[in-house]
Amino acid sequence: MDRKSLMSLHTIVAAFIMPVAIVFLVTGSLYTWGIKGSVNTEKVTETLETPLNTQSIDSVVEHVTHFIESKGYSAPSGTYNFTLNGPSVSGRWSGANMDLSFSTSYDGKTLVYEMRHTTWYSHLVQLHKAKGGTAFKVYAVILAVSLLLLLISGYMMAFQMPKYRKQALVATVTGLLVFFVMVLIS
Repeated sequence: MDRKSLMSLHTIVAAFIMPVAIVFLVTGSLYTWGIKGSVNTEKVTETLETPLNTQSIDSVVEHVTHFIESKGYSAPSGTYNFTLNGPSVSGRWSGANMDLSFSTSYDGKTLVYEMRHTTWYSHLVQLHKAKGGTAFKVYAVILAVSLLLLLISGYMMAFQMPKYRKQALVATVTGLLVFFVMVLIS
């Protein structure tokens, strides 16, 4: 690929992914230091006339989804982990918009929900942690592939110009050494 085409590809890809790359850089950097954002917690109790059907995870998911939607919320976009224990069940369902924990009484007639609704920043952190829906996960993969394309096209441009070859090689070797040192001392 000629240098002009590489520069054009490099520029277009960089401009396209810049917004999401900045979000990932900010949320990842702050998360590293424990800044995760805040949540608004809501506890709700549901009393049933008959015990919750705990014969299958699907029936529990259906019941919990219906309950959440009856409160005016959408179900969490991430994955759930429910534990069935006879007539009782407990679990967690996390997502970008909300983290939900719940448990039933031993007889399965009382459910206690704790819904932790994300603020705008904690929502972005949850998306960064792959707790969003499929569309955002695909978008994150596009970001990853785009970053790889930027690295490859940048290397190709550097190696097409003799005065930048040595700089690129020295920077790569230095980067590898710093990476290994950081791994060893961490």
